[in-house]
Amino acid sequence: MSGEVTDPRSSNGLQDDSRYINISVYLRYLSFIINHMRIYLVLNLLLWVCASNAQDFGFKAIPTDFRSKSVDESLVTNMAPVRSQDSLGICYSFVAGTMVDTVRCKMSKIDCSRLSPEKSASVLDITRYGITSDKDISVKNADNYFDFRGIYQGGDPGVLLDRLLKLKSHASEKCAPFDQFVNKSSSHLENLKILESSWSRLQGSYSTYKAKEKECPTCAADFVSTAVDSIQQDFDLKASNTQILKAFAEDSYEKFLDKLLVPEECQNPRKMLRFGSGLEAEFFPKESQGADYNKTIEKVKKVLRSDLPVGLGFCMDEPYKSMTNCKNGHAVVITGYRKFCKTPNNCREAVKVQNSWGQQWQKDNDDGWVDAKTILDRSGYNKGIISWIQPEGANL
Repeated sequence: MSGEVTDPRSSNGLQDDSRYINISVYLRYLSFIINHMRIYLVLNLLLWVCASNAQDFGFKAIPTDFRSKSVDESLVTNMAPVRSQDSLGICYSFVAGTMVDTVRCKMSKIDCSRLSPEKSASVLDITRYGITSDKDISVKNADNYFDFRGIYQGGDPGVLLDRLLKLKSHASEKCAPFDQFVNKSSSHLENLKILESSWSRLQGSYSTYKAKEKECPTCAADFVSTAVDSIQQDFDLKASNTQILKAFAEDSYEKFLDKLLVPEECQNPRKMLRFGSGLEAEFFPKESQGADYNKTIEKVKKVLRSDLPVGLGFCMDEPYKSMTNCKNGHAVVITGYRKFCKTPNNCREAVKVQNSWGQQWQKDNDDGWVDAKTILDRSGYNKGIISWIQPEGANL
């Protein structure tokens, strides 16, 4: 799909000494990345296109000769499980969903590894809160769950968190599950190919219907009946045939996806989950705050020491130049910090990231431990580039 690249495989991770990206991987995917990424800017902040399957640029591991001794460490406990966004570019929603579920577990004293779908946030549903006014002007002054409609590939995790905590409502993963359209092939690469083809047919069906609707309404009605059967074959949707037919009436593909993937029953207030009472979203840096690596890593450490995860947006362009013109954005959750020292004056700092590329990526990349300065520098230290959930009025 446009704007996305291929899932990292075990052979595509950083080498053990981790200072250089495997050049064969670089050459294999570079042209693909260039041809498939788009720029999303909102008030100088990159909207995270969420390279759903991308190279490891920005994920530079600590050299092995530094790892023998950690002199400082902070780890968030009871984190929500690692998940995979597969071929849908909504990393921003996975970041926000992971933080929401983690905080929900802590508040409810639940083992997060056993958090049920009935109690976890639907990453499909909460994408609506990440939509910005440059994509849909109607959300500029929106103040109601139903004012936010659409599943966009590319959004802002901080904006999403802020709105969700203020409006306090979202569907559960059980009601609007992500895996209703994830093919269960035994081969992950084959799975991605199947999904890519399915998504292409889905968007093609919507575009064809809209074109026919203008020229020949009767032809459009005949076409959509056939399209519904095709969609049901490609995806294991919870939506009824009636709801799928209604989805084709939406005026944008993003709203069509929302109608298709989030059943109407999930939006019944009695079925929706409530979250956010006594909590707020916080960001760094603020408008008036200048930021650099030292200030940002200190803020990250302070939040982690409060046993709270941190959302981070950054640029994966290679070579990295600036956030302003970034073509390959991504977002992850920071769940840990370590400082390694060979000597008192020769130290390196690392952060542990929870990536939405699945458990295999974590396993292949030292469980997410990467060089802190490399990934934070790629944030550009722009306004609100890191975000977290905290008790209202907390001074983190």
